[in-house]
Amino acid sequence: VSQSRYLFQFNYIDIPIVYTYNVYPKLNVEFGIFNSIRTKASYSDFVNTYDRESIIRSTDHGVLGGVNYQLFEHLSINARVSQSIFDINASIDRYFNLVTSFSIRYSL
Repeated sequence: VSQSRYLFQFNYIDIPIVYTYNVYPKLNVEFGIFNSIRTKASYSDFVNTYDRESIIRSTDHGVLGGVNYQLFEHLSINARVSQSIFDINASIDRYFNLVTSFSIRYSL
């Protein structure tokens, strides 16, 4: 049995608008919306790479939510999930972006 493998790569610059609500002194939740501008769209079969910018929309819009926990005065950790609300594919197939991110934040 042959198994095909493919890699889709979509790069965006995100512009989030986030509301943060303090639940406890060191814990807060965040939610909001985002707009994204696509900078690259490609597809690879691990032999060749193909440009897909003509079929992937140049912008994406969606909702986001996450939690932030302050470890120390200037150091915190964050987890966030972002989900497209509109189809990003301009052709027949339907694609949506779902992004999970984890970060360590240091504030001055």
